[in-house]
Formats: sequence, structure tokens, C-alpha cells
Amino acid sequence: MSTPVTGVTTVATSARTYAVAGREETLDAVLVIVPLVRAATGRPFPARAAQPSVRTGHPHARARIASGGFLVVAGRPDLVLRSSVPFTTITVELAVPGEPVIRRDFSVPTGAPLPVHMPAWELDDPVRTITGTVRRVGFPFPVVPAATVTAGTGVAGAPFALALRTPLARDHAAGLVVRECTLTAGPVTTLAEPVVAGAVSVVLASSAGIGAGTVLEFGAAPVREHVVVQGPGPDPGQVLLRSPVVHSAPGGAPVTGHGVTLTGPSPVLTRAPRAGDGVLLLDSPLTGLTSTAAVRIDDGTSSEIRSPHAVSDLGGHVRLAGVRNLAALQLTATGPAGTGPALTTAIDPGGGPIIVDLATP
Repeated sequence: MSTPVTGVTTVATSARTYAVAGREETLDAVLVIVPLVRAATGRPFPARAAQPSVRTGHPHARARIASGGFLVVAGRPDLVLRSSVPFTTITVELAVPGEPVIRRDFSVPTGAPLPVHMPAWELDDPVRTITGTVRRVGFPFPVVPAATVTAGTGVAGAPFALALRTPLARDHAAGLVVRECTLTAGPVTTLAEPVVAGAVSVVLASSAGIGAGTVLEFGAAPVREHVVVQGPGPDPGQVLLRSPVVHSAPGGAPVTGHGVTLTGPSPVLTRAPRAGDGVLLLDSPLTGLTSTAAVRIDDGTSSEIRSPHAVSDLGGHVRLAGVRNLAALQLTATGPAGTGPALTTAIDPGGGPIIVDLATP
């Protein structure tokens, strides 16, 4: 810890000479050290990954990221010597490129030996997208349309992964129940106007038979997005939604209203998913869940319904968006002739595109 240095400084001008007393120099001390780690692995971000930047909101403290992935907060040592308060709070803002700014308060106890070593700060990986093609194993290796691609962690004893056709629109807490549900088709209509990602209402050609709690399905077969109706809007044909739309859709796109019946087991979320996540981690599997079924995260008025698993399009191409905070993902494709071998791919937050080749009999 540094100590103030006082003395007398002489300042000479053309007219006078001044003696300035009481000048104080205070050297900064390291106040806090915090390891920054990936939530997926508990290890530092690889050097090639997008590196976070930091700043503090305290006028007498500053922050930087040191080699090895440590957050270091330095400042005036007298910040922790004030006996009138039990601790000093320093707010740190951290930004990972492509992610929202995160703020965290660090409390340094008064009189604590410096530096104070804090527990590791787990950071989310950037969101990744896995793309690939599903083909048959035999020559000439034709593509397999409408193949179902399921996800797993590939690690014994780890939580069970469930891929979603469309990423989530909202954040949800860990411990919420995920239920399999059956959707019963009802009114069929079209979009009277285009809808853009993030919209919280849609305008339908007809809203007859569509009310609060109705599940609207739109989008091409490999996507199949579902939104839950909050109620009628102020304009003709407008309905308000409980969650924002994730995928844009053109005017005239078909829309089907559904009723919902809950079925099957009730696993819970082992990790809190965020808006944009396309893979859920559960404490037990939803066995026998087909790509034509649906799942619901039970979260009151913020409940979301999603189609499970990824599905290949007519060209055999498959896309799984919203992969985050996973060290690896195991993918398995099932086509009309059966299920192919599982493929495990590492999820590198600093790597290039994640492209896989999946096979079915």
C-alpha cells in the first residue's frame, strides 16, 4: 500500500516565485482481483475469442483485464480505510463484443488486506449457430430432407440438452418446468401485414376464433415459430402477443391458431436460458419427443412454446441457432430409414463457423 508524499514545490514566473506546500501524491493500489471464466467450462476465454472490455463507475477506481483472464480493479488505497462505512462498493461494467453490457458491484470491506480476491465471474459465450447437411451413408450420399436432428451434451451425468427450432424470445429462470404439449389446430388465416423480428403484435386477415391463450404458428416447416396471444389489439385484425416474434414473416404468410394440451413428463431447467438461446439444459430427458410435438416453458404470462429439435430442409440443410455456454454438443440425425451415428462437435467461442456433416441410414 502506498503512502501520501507531501512537500514544498517552488514555482517561478517572470514576476514572482511561489512556494506551494501540501502537494500530495497517492499511488494506486490493486483493490480487487477477479478471475473471468467461461460459464461453459470454468476456464478463461481463449485468446482468439472476442475479449471483453471493462470500466468502472467509481471516480477513484479503474479497471482492466490482465493477462490470464483476470479482472483487476485498482484505485486509491484510502478507499478501504474509511472507518465510517463497513465497505466500499465499486461498480464494474463489462462488455463482450456482441453481448449486452453487464454490471456487477464489488464490495471491498473496510480495512481488508489488499488485494481482495473475489470468486470467479462467469461470462456467457457469444451466441453461435451450427449449420450442416444431412446425407445418407451410401453412395451417392443423397441429402435427406425433413430429417430430425436431436441434441445432447454427450457427457454422462451432465444435464440433458433439448434443441429448439426457434430460439427463445425471453429470459427464464432456472428451475422452471418444461412440459411437452399437444397443439390442436383451429382457425387458419394469413398475415395481413408483414411482421418483423421483435414485434409484439401481428395483424391477421381474420382474427375470428383467436383469443387470449391461442397459440399462433407461422413460418416454413423447418422453422415453425409459435407465439401466444395476449388479446385483441386496438386495430382491426390486430392481436397482441405475450412474447416478441423471433423471425420475420411476409404479408400473406399462413397462420394457424392452436389450442394447447399439456402431456408427458415435467423436467426442469438446470440453467437459466436467455433470450436468443436455442438449446435448453434439463434435469431429465423428454423421451419420445417428436419434431411434430411442442414444448412449453411454464413461466406465467411469459410462458413460451417451441417446436423441439432441428429439422433439415428440402436440400438436407439443417440450422441450429442460439448455441451458447456449451463446451460441446452431440448431434444425431434421424431420417426415414433410421437414426445415424452421433456426432460430437466442440463449441469454440473464438473459432470460425461451426459446420457439421450428419449421416442417416
